[in-house]
Amino acid sequence: MPKKMTGFRIFHGAVYEPWIALAAERCDMSRAEVFTMWIALQDHASQSDPRGTVQDFDIDAVSIALNIAQEKSANLLLFWRERSTITQDHALKNWMKKKHHSTDRMRAFRARRAEQQTRKAPQKTDPDSPAAVAARRQRLMPQAGNATPENRRL
Repeated sequence: MPKKMTGFRIFHGAVYEPWIALAAERCDMSRAEVFTMWIALQDHASQSDPRGTVQDFDIDAVSIALNIAQEKSANLLLFWRERSTITQDHALKNWMKKKHHSTDRMRAFRARRAEQQTRKAPQKTDPDSPAAVAARRQRLMPQAGNATPENRRL
């Protein structure tokens, strides 16, 4: 069974995204606080079932852990909900689109690999079947031109 993914992706340049500055300005937070909250939200979504959902995100615990005022954190979440960054079904917008392009490709790859291995696997036949006995006899019998007394012995 494949290992469960234990992380999430973050893309180059993520700290320079304009929405971070906008959220910081609107919520009276520093860019670092907004980005840190975003990472915490991504981390939570990555571990949720189904992945990408943040319904049970504990804003109080995260605020305390990150040393960010709870009121600011709550305002940030509200801002993200208003901007539909967090959707009505409590999922991060475009989570599946942005994070898991390889899932379907890997499933297809694993299925193809399993099929190829099945084709390559030797067919198990009964060693006493008429076909197996005939094949063994054919393999062990000397060619007609090499029929010497030594070759006749099995």
